[in-house]
Amino acid sequence: MDPKFEPHIQCPPIVPDELSEEEMKDWSDDFVYEIKLCGEVLQRHTCRKICHKYGNEGKCQFMFLHEIVDKSYFDKQTNSVILLCHDATINFFDPYILWWF
Repeated sequence: MDPKFEPHIQCPPIVPDELSEEEMKDWSDDFVYEIKLCGEVLQRHTCRKICHKYGNEGKCQFMFLHEIVDKSYFDKQTNSVILLCHDATINFFDPYILWWF
């Protein structure tokens, strides 16, 4: 990863008004790359002292490491949407919201 990458001030790739199919593919590839960079910098959890306060000795109060989920699904028993997760240290996020904020 580029050590100069600063997601808090980084501007997202601008979508031009009209794109050829090849240009759209290039833009889409740039979008995915930017999301991965932002996810690494902004969404990766590293336990700190605060994680183990308030009687949470030996476990993170923010529930990290969370379970790996191969595919998103709806759990009828808990009435919950369980999101795909390939990395137990990454916080769940919406790529479009992360990209713009």
